[in-house]
Formats: sequence, structure tokens, C-alpha cells
Amino acid sequence: MLPNNQNPCHEWLTILAGAIFIIVCNLIISIFAANTVYSLLYKLLGERLNRGDAQGLTAGFLAVSSVWIYQIIYVIPLVLLWRYLREFAMMKGVIIGAVITALIAGYCFVISASAVVQR
Repeated sequence: MLPNNQNPCHEWLTILAGAIFIIVCNLIISIFAANTVYSLLYKLLGERLNRGDAQGLTAGFLAVSSVWIYQIIYVIPLVLLWRYLREFAMMKGVIIGAVITALIAGYCFVISASAVVQR
């Protein structure tokens, strides 16, 4: 049920804004996570990481699959916050954006895992 000051068009725009907000946040976080994981593995493995063998693919695999950890850390409090503020449209958008990101990250996880296993 919509509050008095909100029409259905405004609700859809708010849902879309929440979904886009989460997707953009996940893109930014995944870039930082990929750089962090790759730099840590480069310090541990050194030049072996640049040879293109399975260790380099494992670095990419870890970077792509770590997005869901960060997503759980900040999406659940955001959903609880929007629920507390009774902004249900934004809450729906955040959930939809999180599900879309999880599906994309899951697909990347499967592709990366199959590349690591094939090597």
C-alpha cells in the first residue's frame, strides 16, 4: 500500500533508483576488491602471478567471487534502515539490485571456476 504522498509512478522510480544505487556500489566495490586481492596475491606470489598460469586465474577468481561478502555487509543494514524509515520502494529497489548483482557475480564465479579447473 502506498503512502498518501506517493503515486505508483514515483514508486517505480524509487525502486529503480535503489536498484541502480546498489549496482553502482557493487561495481565500485568490486573494482577495489579486485585491485586489493590482486595486489595482495602479487606480494605473496611475486612474478609467478604474471606468468598466466592457474595462479593468475585464481587471483581473478577470488576478486570476482568476493563481491558477495561485501554485499552482505552493507545491503542487510540498508534494507533494515529503509524498512525502519518506512521507505518500502527504496527497500525493494535495494533488494532487486542485490539480487541482480548476485546473479551476475554467480555467473562470473562459475565461469572463473571452470577456467581454473580446466587449467
